Amino acid sequence: MSNNSPGYVIEAFVVNAKSRVFRTHVDRHHPEVMWATADASGNSKNFPEIKSGVLRSLEALKYTLYGEGTHDHLLGELDNLTDRLKDSQDPEGLAMAISEAEPTLVRAFKM
Repeated sequence: MSNNSPGYVIEAFVVNAKSRVFRTHVDRHHPEVMWATADASGNSKNFPEIKSGVLRSLEALKYTLYGEGTHDHLLGELDNLTDRLKDSQDPEGLAMAISEAEPTLVRAFKM
C-alpha cells in the first residue's frame, strides 16, 4: 500500500474494512464507501470529512472484531492505529498511518 497515492490507500482501507464488517465484498462504488473514492483523492479541502470517515470505518472494524471475541492483541494494535489517524493532519498522514499498519490490517481483514 505504501507506494500508492494517499487517495488509493485510503480508498483501499475503507473498502477492505467495510468488506470485513459486512462479511462480503463491498464494491468501491457501493454507497457505503463511494465517499472514499470521491473524496480521498489526496485533496486536503475535504480532509475533516475524509478523516471522520476513515475513523468510522476503523471503529466499525474494531467493533466487529470485538464482537467475535479473542482478538484482544489485534484490537490493541488497532487502537494504536486509531491514535495515529487522529493525529494525522492531511490525507498523506492518514495514508502513511494506514500503510505502516498494513501487517495488522491484513490480519484484521482475514480473521
